Amino acid sequence: MLNFWASWCGPCRAEAPGLLNAYRLYQPKGVRFLGIDMRDDLGQARIYRDDFKLPYPSVYDQAARLAYAYRVDAPPSSVFINGKGVVVDQVTGGLAEQGYRSIIESRLLAAATRG
Repeated sequence: MLNFWASWCGPCRAEAPGLLNAYRLYQPKGVRFLGIDMRDDLGQARIYRDDFKLPYPSVYDQAARLAYAYRVDAPPSSVFINGKGVVVDQVTGGLAEQGYRSIIESRLLAAATRG
């Protein structure tokens, strides 16, 4: 699961607690999370990362090359990729914890158990 964020993004801050709860629930079940900080000031990004105590890795994408590759225009956006590397869902805008849970359960975990 890729989560595109930026320190200056209010909706990113609003969704962070639910995203962190989803991480704590699904990371032990094999779901991998990667944050992608886009078009941001590196110093402010570090403060954001530390404020929210992000437990998963996050990469700095100042030029938004990764965002472009995944057709992400603005944060927050989340891209859900299955174990075969196929994008199975993409959401532009903030998600509540239940939104993360629903997509992960139906698009990632359920698909993995079906083979």
